[in-house]
Amino acid sequence: MRTAPGRVRKGGAEGDSREDRCKKRLPHHQQQIDSPTAEAVGHPKRWATQDTVGHGERSLSREPTPDYHGDMDENFLQGARGFAESLVARAGEVVREMSGRTRIERKADDSMVTEADRRVEALIRGAIADRFPDHAFVGEEMYAGRRGTRPMIEAEYCWVVDPIDGTRNFAHRFPMVATSIALMRGDRPVVGVVTEHTTGTVYSAVAGEGAHCDGRAMRVNNEAISRDTLVAVPSGRHQPILPIIRDWVDRYVLRNVGSTALHMAYVAAGAVDAAFGYECKLWDVAAGALLIDEAGGRCTGLDGRTPLPLDPRGYDGRDMPFFCASPAVFEALLASLAAPGGKWKS
Repeated sequence: MRTAPGRVRKGGAEGDSREDRCKKRLPHHQQQIDSPTAEAVGHPKRWATQDTVGHGERSLSREPTPDYHGDMDENFLQGARGFAESLVARAGEVVREMSGRTRIERKADDSMVTEADRRVEALIRGAIADRFPDHAFVGEEMYAGRRGTRPMIEAEYCWVVDPIDGTRNFAHRFPMVATSIALMRGDRPVVGVVTEHTTGTVYSAVAGEGAHCDGRAMRVNNEAISRDTLVAVPSGRHQPILPIIRDWVDRYVLRNVGSTALHMAYVAAGAVDAAFGYECKLWDVAAGALLIDEAGGRCTGLDGRTPLPLDPRGYDGRDMPFFCASPAVFEALLASLAAPGGKWKS
Protein backbone atom coordinates (compact mmCIF):
# COMPACT_ATOMS: atom_id res chain seq x y z
CA MET A 1 0.00 0.00 0.00
CA ARG A 2 1.43 3.37 -1.01
CA THR A 3 2.44 5.54 1.92
CA ALA A 4 0.26 8.61 2.19
CA PRO A 5 1.99 11.63 0.63
CA GLY A 6 1.75 13.49 3.92
CA ARG A 7 3.73 10.88 5.87
CA VAL A 8 7.42 10.82 6.66
CA ARG A 9 8.92 7.41 7.36
CA LYS A 10 11.82 8.63 9.42
CA GLY A 11 12.24 12.03 11.01
CA GLY A 12 9.98 14.98 10.23
CA ALA A 13 6.47 15.61 11.45
CA GLU A 14 3.54 13.48 10.44
CA GLY A 15 1.06 15.41 8.37
CA ASP A 16 3.68 17.41 6.51
CA SER A 17 3.08 17.43 2.78
CA ARG A 18 5.95 16.52 0.42
CA GLU A 19 6.15 20.18 -0.58
CA ASP A 20 6.34 21.26 3.07
CA ARG A 21 9.06 18.70 3.75
CA CYS A 22 11.09 19.87 0.79
CA LYS A 23 10.81 23.49 1.85
CA LYS A 24 12.35 22.83 5.28
CA ARG A 25 15.88 23.76 4.32
CA LEU A 26 18.87 23.36 6.56
CA PRO A 27 20.30 26.69 7.70
CA HIS A 28 23.71 26.21 6.06
CA HIS A 29 21.99 25.21 2.82
CA GLN A 30 20.03 28.46 2.78
CA GLN A 31 23.18 30.42 3.54
CA GLN A 32 24.96 28.81 0.59
CA ILE A 33 22.26 29.95 -1.82
CA ASP A 34 21.82 33.41 -0.35
CA SER A 35 25.55 34.11 -0.11
CA PRO A 36 27.46 32.19 -2.80
CA THR A 37 30.88 33.45 -1.73
CA ALA A 38 34.07 31.49 -2.19
CA GLU A 39 33.99 30.61 1.51
CA ALA A 40 30.36 29.49 1.39
CA VAL A 41 30.68 27.24 -1.64
CA GLY A 42 34.22 26.04 -1.09
CA HIS A 43 33.87 23.81 1.97
CA PRO A 44 30.28 23.39 3.13
CA LYS A 45 29.45 21.01 5.95
CA ARG A 46 28.33 17.45 5.25
CA TRP A 47 24.59 17.31 4.65
CA ALA A 48 22.35 15.86 7.32
CA THR A 49 20.80 12.49 6.49
CA GLN A 50 18.56 11.71 9.44
CA ASP A 51 15.35 13.00 7.79
CA THR A 52 14.30 11.33 4.60
CA VAL A 53 11.96 12.25 1.77
CA GLY A 54 10.52 9.27 -0.08
CA HIS A 55 9.08 5.85 0.62
CA GLY A 56 10.25 2.35 1.42
CA GLU A 57 10.39 -0.33 4.06
CA ARG A 58 14.17 -0.50 4.18
CA SER A 59 16.40 1.85 6.12
CA LEU A 60 16.37 5.19 4.40
CA SER A 61 19.62 6.62 5.71
CA ARG A 62 22.64 6.28 3.43
CA GLU A 63 26.18 6.02 4.68
CA PRO A 64 28.90 7.53 2.52
CA THR A 65 30.57 4.92 0.30
CA PRO A 66 34.15 4.38 1.56
CA ASP A 67 36.89 5.39 -0.87
CA TYR A 68 34.30 6.07 -3.60
CA HIS A 69 35.94 9.25 -4.78
CA GLY A 70 39.46 7.93 -5.07
CA ASP A 71 41.60 11.00 -5.60
CA MET A 72 38.59 13.33 -5.73
CA ASP A 73 38.48 15.63 -2.71
CA GLU A 74 35.19 15.32 -0.82
CA ASN A 75 35.27 18.98 0.14
CA PHE A 76 35.70 19.88 -3.52
CA LEU A 77 32.60 17.89 -4.53
CA GLN A 78 30.49 19.26 -1.68
CA GLY A 79 31.69 22.74 -2.60
CA ALA A 80 30.79 22.12 -6.24
CA ARG A 81 27.30 21.13 -5.15
CA GLY A 82 26.92 24.32 -3.14
CA PHE A 83 28.20 26.31 -6.09
CA ALA A 84 25.72 24.62 -8.46
CA GLU A 85 22.90 25.37 -6.03
CA SER A 86 23.85 29.04 -5.99
CA LEU A 87 23.72 28.98 -9.81
CA VAL A 88 20.25 27.46 -10.02
CA ALA A 89 19.05 30.06 -7.50
CA ARG A 90 20.37 32.82 -9.76
CA ALA A 91 18.77 31.08 -12.74
CA GLY A 92 15.47 31.19 -10.89
CA GLU A 93 15.73 34.95 -10.57
CA VAL A 94 16.07 35.26 -14.34
CA VAL A 95 13.18 32.85 -14.95
CA ARG A 96 10.87 34.83 -12.68
CA GLU A 97 12.02 38.16 -14.09
CA MET A 98 11.46 37.15 -17.72
CA SER A 99 8.33 35.04 -17.31
CA GLY A 100 5.64 36.15 -19.74
CA ARG A 101 7.78 38.71 -21.51
CA THR A 102 10.40 36.88 -23.55
CA ARG A 103 10.46 36.35 -27.29
CA ILE A 104 10.05 32.81 -28.62
CA GLU A 105 12.28 31.55 -31.43
CA ARG A 106 12.89 28.23 -33.18
CA LYS A 107 16.16 26.32 -33.38
CA ALA A 108 17.34 24.41 -36.44
CA ASP A 109 15.60 21.26 -35.12
CA ASP A 110 12.34 23.21 -34.66
CA SER A 111 12.56 23.07 -30.87
CA MET A 112 11.62 26.18 -28.94
CA VAL A 113 14.11 28.62 -27.42
CA THR A 114 13.70 31.94 -25.62
CA GLU A 115 16.02 34.74 -24.64
CA ALA A 116 15.70 33.48 -21.06
CA ASP A 117 17.29 30.15 -22.09
CA ARG A 118 20.27 31.96 -23.55
CA ARG A 119 20.56 34.41 -20.67
CA VAL A 120 20.50 31.66 -18.01
CA GLU A 121 23.07 29.58 -19.88
CA ALA A 122 25.36 32.59 -20.31
CA LEU A 123 25.06 33.41 -16.61
CA ILE A 124 25.93 29.86 -15.56
CA ARG A 125 28.70 29.47 -18.10
CA GLY A 126 30.31 32.75 -17.07
CA ALA A 127 30.19 31.90 -13.36
CA ILE A 128 31.76 28.49 -13.98
CA ALA A 129 34.51 30.02 -16.14
CA ASP A 130 35.31 32.49 -13.35
CA ARG A 131 35.37 29.93 -10.55
CA PHE A 132 36.73 26.89 -12.43
CA PRO A 133 38.67 28.20 -15.44
CA ASP A 134 40.18 24.77 -16.10
CA HIS A 135 36.77 23.04 -16.38
CA ALA A 136 34.91 22.41 -19.64
CA PHE A 137 31.29 23.34 -20.30
CA VAL A 138 28.50 21.81 -22.40
CA GLY A 139 25.13 23.57 -22.52
CA GLU A 140 21.97 23.03 -24.52
CA GLU A 141 22.13 26.37 -26.29
CA MET A 142 25.73 25.74 -27.38
CA TYR A 143 24.32 23.21 -29.83
CA ALA A 144 21.50 25.47 -31.07
CA GLY A 145 19.71 22.42 -32.43
CA ARG A 146 22.62 21.29 -34.65
CA ARG A 147 23.28 17.58 -34.33
CA GLY A 148 26.80 16.41 -35.04
CA THR A 149 28.60 19.22 -33.19
CA ARG A 150 31.30 17.69 -31.00
CA PRO A 151 32.73 19.81 -28.19
CA MET A 152 36.49 19.84 -27.80
CA ILE A 153 36.86 18.65 -24.22
CA GLU A 154 40.24 17.85 -22.75
CA ALA A 155 39.54 18.95 -19.17
CA GLU A 156 39.21 16.48 -16.31
CA TYR A 157 35.88 17.99 -15.32
CA CYS A 158 32.99 19.14 -17.49
CA TRP A 159 29.79 20.95 -16.48
CA VAL A 160 26.67 19.86 -18.39
CA VAL A 161 23.79 22.33 -18.21
CA ASP A 162 20.19 22.59 -19.32
CA PRO A 163 19.42 26.24 -18.55
CA ILE A 164 15.63 25.88 -18.82
CA ASP A 165 14.20 22.38 -19.03
CA GLY A 166 10.57 22.92 -19.91
CA THR A 167 10.99 25.83 -22.31
CA ARG A 168 7.54 25.24 -23.77
CA ASN A 169 6.07 25.36 -20.25
CA PHE A 170 7.98 28.57 -19.59
CA ALA A 171 6.81 30.18 -22.82
CA HIS A 172 3.19 29.38 -21.94
CA ARG A 173 3.62 30.33 -18.27
CA PHE A 174 2.87 26.77 -17.24
CA PRO A 175 4.49 26.42 -13.79
CA MET A 176 6.78 23.42 -14.26
CA VAL A 177 10.19 24.80 -15.24
CA ALA A 178 13.58 23.48 -14.17
CA THR A 179 17.30 24.11 -14.43
CA SER A 180 19.62 21.10 -14.46
CA ILE A 181 23.36 21.16 -13.73
CA ALA A 182 25.73 18.19 -13.64
CA LEU A 183 29.45 18.09 -13.01
CA MET A 184 31.03 15.23 -14.93
CA ARG A 185 34.37 13.55 -14.42
CA GLY A 186 34.90 11.60 -17.61
CA ASP A 187 31.72 9.62 -18.18
CA ARG A 188 30.56 9.80 -14.56
CA PRO A 189 28.38 12.54 -13.06
CA VAL A 190 29.83 13.38 -9.65
CA VAL A 191 27.53 16.29 -8.77
CA GLY A 192 23.94 16.78 -9.88
CA VAL A 193 21.49 19.58 -9.09
CA VAL A 194 17.96 20.06 -10.43
CA THR A 195 15.62 22.81 -9.27
CA GLU A 196 11.94 23.45 -9.93
CA HIS A 197 11.65 27.21 -10.12
CA THR A 198 7.99 27.66 -9.18
CA THR A 199 8.43 26.13 -5.72
CA GLY A 200 12.17 26.66 -5.40
CA THR A 201 12.64 22.97 -4.55
CA VAL A 202 16.23 21.81 -5.05
CA TYR A 203 17.16 18.18 -5.68
CA SER A 204 20.87 17.44 -5.40
CA ALA A 205 23.41 14.65 -5.13
CA VAL A 206 27.13 14.05 -4.76
CA ALA A 207 28.51 10.71 -5.95
CA GLY A 208 28.75 8.32 -3.03
CA GLU A 209 27.05 10.73 -0.62
CA GLY A 210 23.35 10.14 -1.29
CA ALA A 211 20.64 12.35 -2.78
CA HIS A 212 18.78 15.21 -1.11
CA CYS A 213 15.67 17.32 -1.49
CA ASP A 214 16.39 20.72 0.00
CA GLY A 215 18.98 19.24 2.34
CA ARG A 216 16.94 16.24 3.47
CA ALA A 217 17.91 12.77 2.31
CA MET A 218 15.59 11.27 -0.30
CA ARG A 219 15.06 7.74 -1.54
CA VAL A 220 13.12 6.11 -4.34
CA ASN A 221 9.75 4.53 -3.59
CA ASN A 222 10.08 0.89 -2.55
CA GLU A 223 6.51 -0.32 -3.11
CA ALA A 224 5.65 -3.20 -5.41
CA ILE A 225 4.12 -2.53 -8.80
CA SER A 226 0.34 -2.06 -8.79
CA ARG A 227 -2.39 -0.13 -10.55
CA ASP A 228 -1.35 2.85 -8.38
CA THR A 229 2.21 2.87 -9.76
CA LEU A 230 3.06 6.31 -11.17
CA VAL A 231 5.04 6.43 -14.41
CA ALA A 232 6.31 9.66 -15.97
CA VAL A 233 6.06 9.47 -19.76
CA PRO A 234 7.29 11.72 -22.59
CA SER A 235 4.98 14.09 -24.40
CA GLY A 236 5.74 12.57 -27.82
CA ARG A 237 5.46 15.91 -29.56
CA HIS A 238 7.22 14.76 -32.74
CA GLN A 239 5.44 11.46 -33.26
CA PRO A 240 2.14 9.70 -32.47
CA ILE A 241 1.43 8.31 -29.02
CA LEU A 242 3.78 5.39 -28.46
CA PRO A 243 2.38 1.85 -28.26
CA ILE A 244 3.87 1.42 -24.78
CA ILE A 245 1.93 4.43 -23.50
CA ARG A 246 -1.29 3.02 -24.91
CA ASP A 247 -0.39 -0.28 -23.24
CA TRP A 248 0.28 1.33 -19.86
CA VAL A 249 -2.57 3.85 -19.78
CA ASP A 250 -5.10 1.35 -18.38
CA ARG A 251 -2.61 -0.43 -16.13
CA TYR A 252 -0.77 2.36 -14.30
CA VAL A 253 -1.08 6.06 -13.49
CA LEU A 254 0.72 8.12 -16.14
CA ARG A 255 2.09 11.62 -15.66
CA ASN A 256 3.87 14.20 -17.82
CA VAL A 257 5.00 17.59 -16.52
CA GLY A 258 6.98 18.67 -19.59
CA SER A 259 10.44 18.38 -18.06
CA THR A 260 12.68 15.31 -18.26
CA ALA A 261 14.90 16.62 -15.47
CA LEU A 262 11.90 16.92 -13.15
CA HIS A 263 10.60 13.48 -14.09
CA MET A 264 13.95 12.01 -13.02
CA ALA A 265 14.10 14.10 -9.84
CA TYR A 266 10.61 12.92 -8.91
CA VAL A 267 11.69 9.29 -9.33
CA ALA A 268 14.63 9.96 -7.00
CA ALA A 269 12.33 11.59 -4.44
CA GLY A 270 9.83 8.72 -4.50
CA ALA A 271 7.04 10.92 -5.90
CA VAL A 272 7.05 8.93 -9.16
CA ASP A 273 7.93 5.25 -9.46
CA ALA A 274 9.45 5.25 -12.94
CA ALA A 275 10.14 7.44 -15.97
CA PHE A 276 11.31 6.97 -19.50
CA GLY A 277 12.16 9.21 -22.43
CA TYR A 278 13.47 8.87 -25.95
CA GLU A 279 13.95 12.39 -27.39
CA CYS A 280 16.37 13.39 -24.66
CA LYS A 281 19.82 14.91 -24.71
CA LEU A 282 22.83 14.68 -22.44
CA TRP A 283 21.89 17.88 -20.59
CA ASP A 284 18.39 16.52 -19.92
CA VAL A 285 19.57 13.38 -18.10
CA ALA A 286 23.09 13.87 -16.68
CA ALA A 287 22.07 15.35 -13.31
CA GLY A 288 18.95 13.21 -13.00
CA ALA A 289 20.87 9.98 -13.55
CA LEU A 290 23.05 10.75 -10.54
CA LEU A 291 20.04 11.72 -8.41
CA ILE A 292 18.39 8.38 -9.13
CA ASP A 293 21.53 6.34 -8.58
CA GLU A 294 22.25 8.03 -5.26
CA ALA A 295 18.61 7.66 -4.17
CA GLY A 296 18.76 3.89 -4.69
CA GLY A 297 17.12 3.65 -8.12
CA ARG A 298 18.26 2.34 -11.49
CA CYS A 299 18.80 4.35 -14.67
CA THR A 300 19.74 2.68 -17.96
CA GLY A 301 19.08 2.67 -21.67
CA LEU A 302 15.72 1.35 -22.82
CA ASP A 303 17.04 -2.20 -22.89
CA GLY A 304 17.43 -2.07 -19.12
CA ARG A 305 21.08 -3.13 -19.24
CA THR A 306 23.16 -0.58 -21.12
CA PRO A 307 24.40 2.31 -18.98
CA LEU A 308 23.61 5.73 -20.38
CA PRO A 309 26.53 6.98 -22.55
CA LEU A 310 27.08 10.08 -20.44
CA ASP A 311 30.61 10.96 -21.55
CA PRO A 312 30.45 14.56 -22.84
CA ARG A 313 33.81 14.21 -24.63
CA GLY A 314 32.28 12.22 -27.48
CA TYR A 315 28.74 13.58 -27.37
CA ASP A 316 27.39 14.90 -30.67
CA GLY A 317 23.87 15.94 -29.69
CA ARG A 318 22.15 12.66 -30.52
CA ASP A 319 19.07 11.47 -28.63
CA MET A 320 19.68 9.50 -25.45
CA PRO A 321 16.70 7.23 -24.66
CA PHE A 322 16.54 6.20 -21.00
CA PHE A 323 14.50 4.21 -18.49
CA CYS A 324 14.69 4.78 -14.74
CA ALA A 325 12.74 3.31 -11.85
CA SER A 326 12.85 2.09 -8.30
CA PRO A 327 14.17 -1.46 -7.96
CA ALA A 328 10.69 -2.55 -6.84
CA VAL A 329 9.13 -1.87 -10.25
CA PHE A 330 12.12 -1.80 -12.61
CA GLU A 331 11.99 -5.35 -13.95
CA ALA A 332 8.21 -5.52 -14.28
CA LEU A 333 7.99 -2.29 -16.28
CA LEU A 334 11.07 -3.15 -18.30
CA ALA A 335 9.49 -6.41 -19.42
CA SER A 336 6.79 -4.51 -21.28
CA LEU A 337 9.01 -1.61 -22.33
CA ALA A 338 11.62 -3.89 -23.95
CA ALA A 339 9.17 -6.50 -25.24
CA PRO A 340 9.85 -8.06 -28.69
CA GLY A 341 8.88 -5.64 -31.41
CA GLY A 342 9.99 -2.63 -29.43
CA LYS A 343 6.67 -1.42 -27.98
CA TRP A 344 8.18 1.93 -27.06
CA LYS A 345 8.64 2.64 -30.76
CA SER A 346 5.92 4.09 -32.99
